[in-house]
Amino acid sequence: MGSSTRNKYSSRSLGYLALIFGLLCLGASCERIYDEPTDNVDVAVDFAVALHTPISLIEIIEHSSSKLLSAGLFQLNADSLGKEIGAQVKLLDSSFIDDDSIVFEIIFGGNQTNTFDRKKRIGRIEVIFHVDYTEAGSSHLVRIDDKQPYILTLNNGDLHTLTGNLTMERLLTDGYEYNLTNLNLETKNTKGSKNYNCNSIITTNHILGAQTPGILGDLVSFTGKGNWSLEKVIWDWEILLPLQIRYEFGCTDYAHKGIARLIKTSDRYNIDFDPFQTGACSRVVKIIKGGNEFEVTLP
Repeated sequence: MGSSTRNKYSSRSLGYLALIFGLLCLGASCERIYDEPTDNVDVAVDFAVALHTPISLIEIIEHSSSKLLSAGLFQLNADSLGKEIGAQVKLLDSSFIDDDSIVFEIIFGGNQTNTFDRKKRIGRIEVIFHVDYTEAGSSHLVRIDDKQPYILTLNNGDLHTLTGNLTMERLLTDGYEYNLTNLNLETKNTKGSKNYNCNSIITTNHILGAQTPGILGDLVSFTGKGNWSLEKVIWDWEILLPLQIRYEFGCTDYAHKGIARLIKTSDRYNIDFDPFQTGACSRVVKIIKGGNEFEVTLP
């Protein structure tokens, strides 16, 4: 074989190698785009995180009410509950006899040890419930102190602050319906702050553990829908597949299963909290927008 023939084949081989290398680079670039979502899914990420702030308050309400009623409405039991959730719990009215209501106060100082779920909470809330809250038709009113609002500190240092109040009603199906119409949320991070009105309904059901006091060890599902307003922009949302949280240490920051949909103006996002279909506790969610999929790790 002559040198010209060898040169011809060498040039052709180099051309093929360059083409293959180019395709690999293109593929790697596409993979990076997939793994690192651009700003057009930021609103969905923000919502996926923010939704768990009112849920973190709902958890405390259900756990505290269940524990106090089962143990007995005595300050000694309230003190024991306080040590568990990292707060001071005060019984303000422990009898249904006088005005048919029970009133207790939960004060989170931020420096107590929380063996309940290890979340960092600050603020003061007052819980009022009429009749035994486990009976169908019973209701709660939860007031957040104006001067000491409920603040949840995320693992990355972001602050989520709730103000206003919410109500709860026991349903015939053993579920609890929470009305967030009068609840407001402010989120703060290094990029600034945002203020939402949480005009929504969230319903909880205990898939496992409903017969035992408190929610530790329980498997709880969350359904709901509504709209959040942000600077006159309405975000419509709905839980398409019930979100599930397993109340074990390390599993309670975010739902580990379920799908939520968020619609902001003309944009539609589906947020899948179990992108790998394993049901494992994870901070990774998959956001689908316009046929494109983005995997994101929540803070």
